[in-house]
Amino acid sequence: MSQTWLHIFYLFNSILLIFSIFYITRIFELLFFKEVNDYNDLTMIPEPFIPMPPVDCKNEKSLFDEKDVVVLTQNNFSEFVAANQYVMLNLYAPWCVWSQRLAPEYAAAGTMLKGEAVFAKIDATNEIELGKMFKIKEYPTMYLLVNGGVQMVTYDLTDERTSDAITTWVRQKMSLAVQNVTTIEAAERILAARSVLVMGFFGTLEGSDSEELAAVAKQHIDVNFYQTANAEVARLFQIDPQIKPPALVMLKLKWMTRNHNHFGFDCQFTRSEISNFVSESKLPSVITFSEEDAPNIFKNPMKHCGFLLLHILRRC
Repeated sequence: MSQTWLHIFYLFNSILLIFSIFYITRIFELLFFKEVNDYNDLTMIPEPFIPMPPVDCKNEKSLFDEKDVVVLTQNNFSEFVAANQYVMLNLYAPWCVWSQRLAPEYAAAGTMLKGEAVFAKIDATNEIELGKMFKIKEYPTMYLLVNGGVQMVTYDLTDERTSDAITTWVRQKMSLAVQNVTTIEAAERILAARSVLVMGFFGTLEGSDSEELAAVAKQHIDVNFYQTANAEVARLFQIDPQIKPPALVMLKLKWMTRNHNHFGFDCQFTRSEISNFVSESKLPSVITFSEEDAPNIFKNPMKHCGFLLLHILRRC
């Protein structure tokens, strides 16, 4: 009899221990972990664990109107982009908190810019092929597409995501002007930014040459355009001050290194020749042919060289 009670005692304690472990574990989960959908991660894995306040989707939707935001899918994307000169595009995930918070601001910006640019959105979790085409790495991701997608500029998500900030950014890109550089200090700040830029060296900052460069700047919003009449500034951008203006160079400055690519312009100073020069120079020296990079190749003036090289390779 004593053995039986001993077994019952051990069994009771074992059951009690199992239940204790289960409830203690559950309490820790509730205290220290959140639902996966509360985090902005494409893989839906909450790392790092940054708790986010809950979003009331019903109330959020009732606060704004998306009448000026077009929903794009694989079926209407190409036709819509081709029909509009400026398309602001938001690729989002419905479950993403940051996407939810951007939505009302984005819709308001679309209304504010109605008649100037069109706003559209793509559910990248549903339109998988479009998400792959834009190489989405985080939600939301915003682009400004120009001239049927020939040019594409990314909205830096470290910037503000308010309707006013988005509106200001789009207007700046649409009315991109050539910036005057008159001092050495200003030139050094530009060079330190490590971007892709074009610098024009003119006898005066007003005139036909400046107007030609300004016209090209509006066609290439992914490149920063500058002009100067200061020979010392021109020298910093590797323009020989002994050259008679107008002169033009493109610099592709690389991050985390002093290396850069330098391209000098030696054609007639007209907007068509300058535009061709910029188009050719801003492409990388070697492009891996893929579906994503095809538009950059076939819509570029250098495509004839590409066809010649392809023809040679096929004959070898």
